Amino acid sequence: MDCKSDSYNSITGTAKLIDEGTLGVKFRSIGGFHAPYTIVGTDYHSYAVVWSCADIFFVGNLQFAWVLTREKHPSEDTQKRVKEVLRANHLSSKTFRNTPQTCLDN
Repeated sequence: MDCKSDSYNSITGTAKLIDEGTLGVKFRSIGGFHAPYTIVGTDYHSYAVVWSCADIFFVGNLQFAWVLTREKHPSEDTQKRVKEVLRANHLSSKTFRNTPQTCLDN
């Protein structure tokens, strides 16, 4: 999401396995480095919580987290388990944004 314009866009990348639970994801259009995407929690059926931290030219780092669910509207139980994963990994959801779920149901 572009926070300035409040619009959505897309990006294409490639991934390689770095370690169990961690992928190196490369986006050529934004520098071409492999950013580590680590799965910090999943039940393999309804949700996954992904975290990434990448060094930025020796001046700091960027940290991101995502919550991926299989359902457009995850159950209260799934939401509770996701919050437990976030808390256990010292991740805050305060800056999370909901992604509109406008795709068609099959």
